Amino acid sequence: MNPTGEKDLAGTAARRNLETCAKPELWQDWFDEAECSIEDQWKDPIWPLIRRMDFSTVLEVGPGAGRNSERLKELAGTLHLVDFNEYALELCKRRFQDHAGPCVIRYHQNDGCSLPFIDDESVTFVYSWDSMVHFERTVVGSYMQEFARVLKPGGWGFVHHSNYGTISENSDIEQAPHLRSNMTSDLFRTFCEENGLLRTSFLVFAWGGVEGADCISIFQKPDPDRKFAAWRARMLHRLSWRFWLLTR
Repeated sequence: MNPTGEKDLAGTAARRNLETCAKPELWQDWFDEAECSIEDQWKDPIWPLIRRMDFSTVLEVGPGAGRNSERLKELAGTLHLVDFNEYALELCKRRFQDHAGPCVIRYHQNDGCSLPFIDDESVTFVYSWDSMVHFERTVVGSYMQEFARVLKPGGWGFVHHSNYGTISENSDIEQAPHLRSNMTSDLFRTFCEENGLLRTSFLVFAWGGVEGADCISIFQKPDPDRKFAAWRARMLHRLSWRFWLLTR
């Protein structure tokens, strides 16, 4: 049985979204353009918000051509790159073909919603930047179920997703600016709550001139056996978050 709830992905909207996300022609030019912006994005906001994470085993959803993976492999012990698009994974494999370690990079093509190749409670950090912004809301909901399963207790997630659903509920991303989906910040919080995850911080922001189009959500899988350590980690993260906001 599909752990992400096959019935949730049976709808036309989700199927169309996955088919759209699998079109290489939509991403080829963007992969090149995005390389020019990732250095600045990594400096602000990404690195200040993830620098306290445990990078022992990292799961990146939607690596594209590997611009984020390039940086994550310098931090991770094991890096799982997961994409529905075979074209993207081939680009990553070519990019890192001479990588000699110490990080172990594993490549996984999935069905666009589940992670059957990742063991339960084996991941310390889930990461996605400028990818899940394109995922229709039920697809995001399915991934959240999987994140709750694969994260170790005390593990964290950093996900850049769409908030464009507050502007339009149209599920066709090709009709939205920057191919943004009908996902929202509030719905992401609901998905966290439904799956026993705690969203500790979020930020709604503009993308490409569209005010309120995107959101960063940071969440944790609580560790019932290490409550004080989990609380301390959340406090440190919140301090980092507030410092970053004050210094922007």
